[in-house]
Amino acid sequence: MANKIFLTIFCALVGFGSTLFYLERNIAGMQNKAEVIIDSTQQNFIVYVKPATPLPTLSKVQVGPNLWNVRDKVGMAYHQNPTFLVWAMLMLIMLTIASGSFPFFIAQIFETSRNFHLSLFQWGLSLVSAVGLIIVVASFPGSQPGLYKVNDFIRDGRILLLNADVLATLVRVTIGLVFPIVLLIFLIIPAIGKINTSPGSTDEAEREAFRIGALNSTLGNGLQILAIVIVFSVLTSSTLKDSVKQVITIVPDKKFDIIPNQLSFLYGLCFSLFLAILYFPVYFFLKYRSVQLRNFLLFKKEYDKEWKDKAFSVMNMEKSGLDNLKLALTVLSPLITAFLPGQKF
Repeated sequence: MANKIFLTIFCALVGFGSTLFYLERNIAGMQNKAEVIIDSTQQNFIVYVKPATPLPTLSKVQVGPNLWNVRDKVGMAYHQNPTFLVWAMLMLIMLTIASGSFPFFIAQIFETSRNFHLSLFQWGLSLVSAVGLIIVVASFPGSQPGLYKVNDFIRDGRILLLNADVLATLVRVTIGLVFPIVLLIFLIIPAIGKINTSPGSTDEAEREAFRIGALNSTLGNGLQILAIVIVFSVLTSSTLKDSVKQVITIVPDKKFDIIPNQLSFLYGLCFSLFLAILYFPVYFFLKYRSVQLRNFLLFKKEYDKEWKDKAFSVMNMEKSGLDNLKLALTVLSPLITAFLPGQKF
């Protein structure tokens, strides 16, 4: 267990350091604003993007009797656009959390597979399901034909980042780091099916109660980490939107919204739906199996009441009203985050 903790901390530090290095290498530096020129006089509605140009670099400036060295223009980028600094820090935190969770859930995958003797077919089915769900959720919000994608605008306007593909790379890395969680939740489904709800002895009954409790704990841990990462992803989309708007000028239609605020709501809605689809069917299946085991044990007269209460406690499937509220808030957290008033940073 101690080795897992050290590995988790090490992976979190590696994720932090590599993300920080990658971001610092790709900051575009101080620039003139890009221009978005709206031309609605033609038969079709046309948007032209005039790229931003870098500001000149000064080596020194006279201040009183002394000469002061001026920072390189890249070093001043966050002063020009403070919101972009918030975006970078949110991205850094999100990838650090995802990196730290990666080895833990990889270990949970193999532990679950070993304890429940999952077959290659069950592995394959879970893998295909996890990949399919990830592809649908990751591609849907940005695949709408009526949206000008943020990374395309960064590329066309030459703003914020030296390479617009940085965004796509960070998204892919994040998805790769949380993918074990999604796969683990799908592997829990066949594991639940292997729980014996009609044990023939107290030892076997205790083992099945412990296995239900372990699966319930693993499922809850996966939901919490996924919710945290997704909440950060919604916040990064909001701050990136504000960062882009600070370095563009829209001509002449000031009402044209190059990145609508509703886009953050769309992300929040999609991700909340993703958490609900992933978590609730598995949880209710596990709860159904625990009820089957509980009902079987209740009618076993040879098991005393104290032993039964301990077994039910180990399964830990009884939720209070507060627990249900926490669960609902966790699943809805991406949507709640998207509706934060103003989301100004």
